[in-house]
Amino acid sequence: MSSEVKSKCFIITPIGDDNDPIRRHIDRIIDAAIIPALGEKYEIVVAHRIYEPGSITKQIISEIYNDCLVVANITNRNPNVMYELALRHAIGKPVITIAEKGTSLPSDIIMQRAIFYHNDAKGVLELKEELVKAESEIDFEKTSGPIFEVLGDISRDTQIIQKATEENHGDIEPLKYILERLDRIEHTIKSTNEKRHSNVPFDIAPFRTTIAFSYEDISHQTSPKTILNRLSSVKKIDGYVDVVDVKVNPDERIIAVMLLVSDTTHMPEVYQYCYKILSECGFKKVTLYQ
Repeated sequence: MSSEVKSKCFIITPIGDDNDPIRRHIDRIIDAAIIPALGEKYEIVVAHRIYEPGSITKQIISEIYNDCLVVANITNRNPNVMYELALRHAIGKPVITIAEKGTSLPSDIIMQRAIFYHNDAKGVLELKEELVKAESEIDFEKTSGPIFEVLGDISRDTQIIQKATEENHGDIEPLKYILERLDRIEHTIKSTNEKRHSNVPFDIAPFRTTIAFSYEDISHQTSPKTILNRLSSVKKIDGYVDVVDVKVNPDERIIAVMLLVSDTTHMPEVYQYCYKILSECGFKKVTLYQ
């Protein structure tokens, strides 16, 4: 008998009561897909199957923080699941996200790869194969994630300021660095304001939002920079709208468009304009991602 200790894989999942339909759904996915796919390599840990004494919340957080791999089932977009997934994203360790077909991904994670499955016998078998493939492609030496990368930027800023303070024995250089950052932010806001229509009140503050589109196929490749430049012309229909970034996920066939808009923006017009530009950029059968 092998004495090799397996790495752990924690399953983030909605729990529900024993007789809840979601519990039966989740247990089916765990027992028929996740364990057969990953059980030989990992010790599978599931929150509602932890029988050790102590705070279940502390144990869950410990597993999320320490375990080699996490599989997060975001079916139903359960708040606890999203909270736990955010924690894993902040740590930057590997996570495989799965969800039942028809689940709408929140805009914050829409560009992260997700495996969608059908909750039937064939779908479970397909999910098993997808999990094996996804796990084999993970670079366990890499630390990354949407929240981790933002925190990294903050940490780098802190280190730069601290280093500058130590080298200059004062606050002149750190102040310069901070002011330069503020200048860039101010320039962005000013540029946005200048692009607005003159008959629109200037006291309406813009806010950032993300809209996502799905597509069935693509006829020709267009660089993200070109797509961004083309979509930026959306300001012609509303001076309060500004496109700040575009990300294309070819695996999921999703395009995320990050915008600065206002409460006065008529979003259906923005959607229609984006459909037109994305179609011209080679994306076929573009629809609003639900």
